[in-house]
Amino acid sequence: MPREDLSIAMLLFNSRKTIQNMIPHFKEKKTRGSLKGSFVLAFGQTQYARAISISTTTLEDFVGTSPTPMTCFPRASPLANCQTQWAYLAGFLDGDGSIMAQIVSRPDYILKYQIRVSLSFIQITKRKHFLIKIQNEIKKGNLRDRGDGISELTLIGWQDVKWILLQMKPFLRIKEKQANLVLKIIEQLPLTKTSPDNFLKICELANQVANLNDSKGRTIITQVVRQRFQDLKLIEEL
Repeated sequence: MPREDLSIAMLLFNSRKTIQNMIPHFKEKKTRGSLKGSFVLAFGQTQYARAISISTTTLEDFVGTSPTPMTCFPRASPLANCQTQWAYLAGFLDGDGSIMAQIVSRPDYILKYQIRVSLSFIQITKRKHFLIKIQNEIKKGNLRDRGDGISELTLIGWQDVKWILLQMKPFLRIKEKQANLVLKIIEQLPLTKTSPDNFLKICELANQVANLNDSKGRTIITQVVRQRFQDLKLIEEL
């Protein structure tokens, strides 16, 4: 830990006793003037985490009033074991990512269409190394350069999308509604393989996701699928 840092990130507290043992150290540092005496504590309850900045005085109060601090593993540990890093990824996705559910044409399928769910992290190509780091940590996703100066790390398919959304959902804010809708779609996918009516219900959910994303230029929407089902005599005309 650098001696002249103005703040200390305290990301691992296993007990209040640990905090109590640290107070004299921080007070000593603050008295000598080498540290400002403000700290960031990552703590949480039931899959929720938040960060606060506190002084050494409030640190003593925090010992007696805090919830059970979350356990966050070191960076070297797998990402799946660290809620703090999942919170970071959720923030990345909220700001520079997308959660999508698309209706795609599949002529070889019984119902001629498929619901495809995907999740992407986006970054300008000159900063692609951030995406490479994420890919190395989660061990999933395909990385590509779009050709317009933008690179994407994309997870496609309900298994991978469900896995990562369940990890990040407690921390999502901007894209929380999209995440909940896509998870609902994934949950109901088994009911849509041979049921036109159930498939149309999922199409409506996919439309809601697209509207939240302000998607433009979509050619396959619920009305198109319904008309195709009617033409194929899969459902009755309204």
